[in-house]
Amino acid sequence: MLKMDLYKLLLVCCALLFTRGHAQDEECKNAPKEFVRLLLDAINERRKSELGFEGLNYDCYLGKKVFSGVFEETSLLKFTGKSEYEGNWEDAVRAAVDKAYPPGLMLLPNAKVVGCYVKLTTSTETGAHSLSFECAVDERAIR
Repeated sequence: MLKMDLYKLLLVCCALLFTRGHAQDEECKNAPKEFVRLLLDAINERRKSELGFEGLNYDCYLGKKVFSGVFEETSLLKFTGKSEYEGNWEDAVRAAVDKAYPPGLMLLPNAKVVGCYVKLTTSTETGAHSLSFECAVDERAIR
């Protein structure tokens, strides 16, 4: 059942990528719209509840920079997260945000936007599914 849910999710993501979501502004091919919504909800909830900061907005251009590798592994503005995917997309995204490293980047007070690349994988040894992401906050975050 879990395997079938992952296939359905991947099919929907692929369909949206090929059709561009039937929207002119849907150019974020590196992060599905549902992932972006869940990610922003999780990050912004932490920013508001822990520190009282305003929420971040999503920046497709910044996400494309992360996807294309413009941000090096040592970039101070990049953070990563990973979690197991067990059939619930929202739980997987929230768990990945909770495990994000370094955790402080998404909580920087001057950060205004975030851009991400998301990847779903399946282990060839165990068959376990996982979700991982790489994100970057805008350069204004360190001013």
